[in-house]
Amino acid sequence: MSTAVPFFVALMPDAAMSATVQAYKDRTRELVGPQLYLDDPPHTTAYLAAFPAGFPVPDVLRAAAIPAPPQVRTNGWHSWVGDPLTGRNTLVCAIAQADKPALRRVQRQVADALAPHRDLATTEARFAGRFDALTPQQRENVRSVGFPFLGDGWEPHVTIASILPEHWPTVIGEFESRPPGEVFHYARLDVFELHGVEPVLRGSYDFPR
Repeated sequence: MSTAVPFFVALMPDAAMSATVQAYKDRTRELVGPQLYLDDPPHTTAYLAAFPAGFPVPDVLRAAAIPAPPQVRTNGWHSWVGDPLTGRNTLVCAIAQADKPALRRVQRQVADALAPHRDLATTEARFAGRFDALTPQQRENVRSVGFPFLGDGWEPHVTIASILPEHWPTVIGEFESRPPGEVFHYARLDVFELHGVEPVLRGSYDFPR
């Protein structure tokens, strides 16, 4: 039996943006109760893979000395209806198109630092149940680096929640007339270990400023 442990690396918004996103999350809970990802801290997932037990993911990330991305702007809502990874409808704060290349460079550096150390079999097994829902390029990304959304195929965003379809009209009806438009920066990279779907913080890398 594999002893590999799943981790994900997240870009963490500054305090003001985190508070804005948390308010959206809190309102969602008031409207429709618990939903997938609703308890997660506000973040942008950059990479996810499984690593051998005891592998020092945070230390490797710090050693990579990744530069801070410039400030970014949210550009309204984006939704994945029938999200290929959750089967639900996922509501996110979209990132402005002009700001995505800099974030993709950060993601590439994260993947370059960590992907060679991943446990291949366990990483790929995480996506097995939804593999048919991925595009051919996303499947190749899983095989080559462990994460389906990479480079131009990664749309940086800050997630509110992945909503059960029967609750979707209530949530989108509440928020669609109040789109986010914040300017913010990412303060650091956090490393989370996944216990099922629950993230547990294992370390951080503060971007140099």
